[in-house]
Amino acid sequence: KGVMMPHEAVVSHSLDLIGRYRLTPEDRVLQFSSIGFDISLEQVLTTLAAGAALVLRDNRMWTPRQFSQKCKEYGLTVTNLPTSYWNEVVQQWHIEPDTVPGGGLRLVIVGGERMLPEKVALWEKLPLTNILLLNAYGPAETAMTSTLYPVSGEG
Repeated sequence: KGVMMPHEAVVSHSLDLIGRYRLTPEDRVLQFSSIGFDISLEQVLTTLAAGAALVLRDNRMWTPRQFSQKCKEYGLTVTNLPTSYWNEVVQQWHIEPDTVPGGGLRLVIVGGERMLPEKVALWEKLPLTNILLLNAYGPAETAMTSTLYPVSGEG
């Protein structure tokens, strides 16, 4: 479906999220979503408005193990993932904790559908207190993310 978003709403949204996500020019943010999906605007415009580096994902869907490798390889600090994909990543990290990317990953945003309590419990068992986990939701009609909830971590 196509949804018209006024320029002012998208700009206001992007500027607000820079503060909420604490984005800086030192950040490296993954553009995970397809350009045809509304959240890609948030991933692209918010990142660029903050002066941060936008890291483009290729057209292949990464396995959870590859995702971990790419986080390390590209020095990602922020990711915004669909819930179903995050579920797979958390499961992988729980099974093989050595695949958890160390270093700079500081913010993981998850949205699109309800987070499963059992996956959140797995996340909380991992040594990830330095990573802020946010649950995000919002229909395109509200200029993408309209609610954010800090699930875990200090960031």
